[in-house]
Amino acid sequence: MKKTVKRMLALMLCAALLALGLSALAEETAEVSAAPVEAAYAEASEQELAPESMPGASTAGDEAVRASGYLGDDVFYAPETQELMLSLMYVTVPVNILLDGKVIYTQRNSHPDAGLNVTVPVGIAPGEHTVGIETLDHVLLDQKPLTAKYAEKAFSKNGSMNMYVGGSVQLQVSNKTIKTCASSAKKVAAVTKAGYVTAKSAGKAKLTVTTTDNKKLTINVTVTNPQTPTQVTLNYTGT
Repeated sequence: MKKTVKRMLALMLCAALLALGLSALAEETAEVSAAPVEAAYAEASEQELAPESMPGASTAGDEAVRASGYLGDDVFYAPETQELMLSLMYVTVPVNILLDGKVIYTQRNSHPDAGLNVTVPVGIAPGEHTVGIETLDHVLLDQKPLTAKYAEKAFSKNGSMNMYVGGSVQLQVSNKTIKTCASSAKKVAAVTKAGYVTAKSAGKAKLTVTTTDNKKLTINVTVTNPQTPTQVTLNYTGT
C-alpha cells in the first residue's frame, strides 16, 4: 500500500513538472514569434510619422519644391486682351508670379488639394520669356518658357486703343498698306515706320498713320499700368 501511494505521488509530481515545462516553452515561442511583427510595426509607424513624407512638409532639395506647388503645363499670353493665364497646382504657400525673374503679382491664397487658375493683366513684348513662381522669401519653385506675339489691331478710320505698359501692338489699316507712322509722345507709345507700337509708360499719345495711297488715320493711345489680377479656384482635384 505504501509503495502504491509513493508511485502515485511520483507520477503526479512528474506530470506537474512536465506541464510547467511546456508552459514555459510556449511563452518563449510566442515571444520569439512576436518580435519580428513588433519590429515591423514600429518601423512602419516611424515611416508614417516622418515629416518628410507628409504633404507640404519643409524638406531639403526637390521634395521641398514640389511640396510647395508648381506651374501647370498651360502658360499662355493673350496679346489682344494683354492677359497672362496660368495654373498654380497644389500650392501650399503664398507665391510670387514672375515674368523674366520680375515679380508681377503675389498670389496669397493657397489650396494644397486643388489648382488655381490665375489671370494676370500685363503687357508683354513679343519674343521669348520665362514665367515662374517663387515663395515670398524668393525660393524658386518652378518656371516655364513663354512665347509672346504682337496683338494685331486693324483700323479703317480714326480710332483709339488701350495698352498696358510693356505691351505691343501691330497696327493695320483695312485694305491698305502702311507707308509710315509717327507718335506724338514717344516716351508713352513708340511706333516704328511699319506700325509696330510699344507702350513705354503711362500716359496718352496720338499716332498718325499714313498709307501708301496717302490716306491718313489718327489713333489715340492710352497707356496704363495693369490692374489687380483676378483668380478662379478650380474644382477639387486632390485624392
